[in-house]
Amino acid sequence: TGSFGTNSASAVTGTKLEDIDASPNHPTKVVLAEQLSGVYELDFTLAFSNGVFSAATSSFTISKLPLSISSPDNVEWCADDSIFVCSDNNEGAIHRRSSSGVVTKIAATKGTGESSGIYDISELLDLDPASVLLVNSMTCPTSMSVIVNPLTKTDTSGPTSHPTNAEGQPSKTPTKKPTASPVTSCGNGICEVNEYSDVCQADCGSRTLTTNTVDGSGAPGAMFQVKAVRRDIKVTSLSFFSGSVNTDLVEVYTIPGEYIDHELSQDGWELVFSGNIGMLGRNTLTTIGTLDTAVQIPLDGIQSFFITVANNNVMYQKGTSEGSMFATDGTLQFYQGIGLTSKFTGT
Repeated sequence: TGSFGTNSASAVTGTKLEDIDASPNHPTKVVLAEQLSGVYELDFTLAFSNGVFSAATSSFTISKLPLSISSPDNVEWCADDSIFVCSDNNEGAIHRRSSSGVVTKIAATKGTGESSGIYDISELLDLDPASVLLVNSMTCPTSMSVIVNPLTKTDTSGPTSHPTNAEGQPSKTPTKKPTASPVTSCGNGICEVNEYSDVCQADCGSRTLTTNTVDGSGAPGAMFQVKAVRRDIKVTSLSFFSGSVNTDLVEVYTIPGEYIDHELSQDGWELVFSGNIGMLGRNTLTTIGTLDTAVQIPLDGIQSFFITVANNNVMYQKGTSEGSMFATDGTLQFYQGIGLTSKFTGT
């Protein structure tokens, strides 16, 4: 319990006081985020005499909310008594605490960067509280996103037949028939459109697409293209069979789009890996390790790659039609490419 006064020595303090918001239904209650210690609720009892605030007879209580949220930052207290909390860290998670105290992670920034600032605009759109929120991402470049109806999970451990309005389901009659919700199943081996690595590592963590086995074909360089389907992806490493066992320079280049008309010129290509690699021959895949620069491929985007080795060959299975799709895992499509006798020469 606290009191009001002018002595700063006895004031409520925090190392990183971040944000504060009042309850729309109980204006004397506020939620406070302190980045290093947690989220707090303050309940004020304010006394007035003839319209003048009385510090002597006013007081407040402060209690820490039992939330396991890392680096709490901006907060938003909505009219349905739910509280949204942004995280000031590289994950940029956004959590929702329901009126009954259940905490659910409902979003995160894409990439590396904090979520900063969140505001419920549902009333402006004549919708139920916490139906539509604006949130800012401090990744580079910064961006503003709209979170629509993030309250799809109820407070029960299992699904209910009839979710209540208290859990955020729309009460107003929709103007058009809604589309069916996508079915997501973590662990089915498919990284669904609405799944991410922080939610389902089994489906959306580091994955490998095996394109082919080795045969007698090979060249000092191999050029090919891939396409991202279903979602954005990030290429972090490549592997190949080498013609023989030795240690030598391996380089990987990439260029957005198809490699056609770029086979014999280095213009536009970006070097994303260069290093001496111990190549393991025809019977064992050689993995070059993590690329110096990971390659981002947007949904429906095509990206071309060129692997070149010094004093060795990149082995490959002889194809049937350049540019035809050869392998896919449902997220990434691999297309038949070409061999080059040296760097950007001799197709």
